[in-house]
Amino acid sequence: MRTFRNHVVRLLAGAALLLGGLIAASAPAQAAAPLYTGPLTVCGNSPIPAGYVVTDEESSNSCGGYRLYYLTQVTTQTNMMVCGNSPIPSGWVITDEESWNTCGGYLRYDIQKVTGQADLMACGNSTVPAGYVVNDEESWNTCGGYLRYNLELVTGQSSLQVCGNSPIPSGYVISSSEGWNTCGGYQLLFLTKVG
Repeated sequence: MRTFRNHVVRLLAGAALLLGGLIAASAPAQAAAPLYTGPLTVCGNSPIPAGYVVTDEESSNSCGGYRLYYLTQVTTQTNMMVCGNSPIPSGWVITDEESWNTCGGYLRYDIQKVTGQADLMACGNSTVPAGYVVNDEESWNTCGGYLRYNLELVTGQSSLQVCGNSPIPSGYVISSSEGWNTCGGYQLLFLTKVG
């Protein structure tokens, strides 16, 4: 009798644990709230948290010889001004560069979020966003010594003309090339879509 009772109690306890686990697993998960949002200041020897950019900096006695960085969280902005030592968020390009008193000797960058624009101008030190090609380059006074790129969104065109330093989109081959004076010394490549 005692053995039968022990088995029943264990069986009921196991069923209760299983049922509790199923209920907990089926409850909707809630995203953890970020620990901190909004403007943030950090010492210059601190890593910049993901999702933040350096928007200003100044001398500080409290950072052991490092500068104090003012950080802004990237949320819904489509244009921002950041210091040249700031990380550039993925999917953004540098559109302008100029000297700025509050960036600790670095240039200030104007950056723009890439949102599927057909044509986009970007300084040559920007990463060419996925899905874009460089189809023209020119000297530009406000790109900090870099050429300015004209970027074109690839939308399945049967042929493209791109500068030799442009990424070649998947599904395209180089069918010919020639010297070109608006590609910053690179050849102009003629691409054909295959497949």
